Amino acid sequence: MNIVLCGMMGVGKTSVGIKIAELTRRRWFDTDVVITDRYGKISDIFEYYGEPHFRELETQIVSELTDKDELVISTGS
Repeated sequence: MNIVLCGMMGVGKTSVGIKIAELTRRRWFDTDVVITDRYGKISDIFEYYGEPHFRELETQIVSELTDKDELVISTGS
């Protein structure tokens, strides 16, 4: 079972997610960080490929992460 945090930008998903991961001894992932690590800046993805492409990448990352277990996942809305 994973713990997934969803919400708007700036509400504290990262801070809370990291703390929950520490307390529960789980690995923490932020979908935006994973996307940035793999594909570059999110603003560039939006500019050059558009929001639909970003959402496809986001969906792919969420699918990959939810195939694993015992994670804390922070994701945008």
